[in-house]
Amino acid sequence: MENIKQIVKILKRLKFPAKPTKKQLLLYKEAVYKTCVLQKQPEVLILGATPELRDLCIKHNCKVTAVSPGKIALEAMTYMMEHKDHPNNKAIESNWTNIPLPNNSCDLALTDMALTCNPIKKHDPILKEVQRILKPSGFFFIRSYDMLEHESKLDPDELLKQWRTREIVTEDFIYLSPRISLDENNNISQAKNLEIFKQFCQEKKLTKKEIAILIPYKSKGTMSCPYRKDLIKTFSKYFKNITVKCAKDPKIKTIEQDALFFMQVKKF
Repeated sequence: MENIKQIVKILKRLKFPAKPTKKQLLLYKEAVYKTCVLQKQPEVLILGATPELRDLCIKHNCKVTAVSPGKIALEAMTYMMEHKDHPNNKAIESNWTNIPLPNNSCDLALTDMALTCNPIKKHDPILKEVQRILKPSGFFFIRSYDMLEHESKLDPDELLKQWRTREIVTEDFIYLSPRISLDENNNISQAKNLEIFKQFCQEKKLTKKEIAILIPYKSKGTMSCPYRKDLIKTFSKYFKNITVKCAKDPKIKTIEQDALFFMQVKKF
């Protein structure tokens, strides 16, 4: 339990883009509300364990099943929930390509950064599994970090400069790694990202306060950041009526790179 509480302390320090903004949560709320109009007590699948999404659904009388591959993260995020003890709150430890739920069993699927947290080669299997679980009338709503066609890579020093002048979000330094470390497969090299972070620390380019802000965002995992048109092309294999929404926020200038996709399941 003590270990979980330590992880919770770190998670509570995270801000956008590691967690959705209030305006983005309003878009999620809109998707949940639309589903509730069609179904009296919708069954909702959540890829991951984002406490804000789970609490949102439970407040709208939805039956929630959160699926996460990490037991510790699942327990920590459940601990952070307002409605963690609610009977409609269910959690399963499982990967996202083989979820132990029956076909056509959910009305809505929500996720926050599930694809971003996986290399691109895993996108198809994950989307196919979500399509299998959703009912023919079901919907999928996802927040994803993606590159726009006009964007170009920055060198690390230019990225640091923009971060300091707040041209990019204060907590967005690590997540903007595609601008400095996107590989040929459109995957983010977190290893390269960490090397740059370590170099900045060694060369004393970062203050102690800046290091404290960035440390929770360090990650060794593989992330992905495809171009938006490529992401939509992948979605279209399994879903239809794909809508892109961006929750504009004057405080967050990079928000357009952080899109929310709302789509309807395509059954064959």
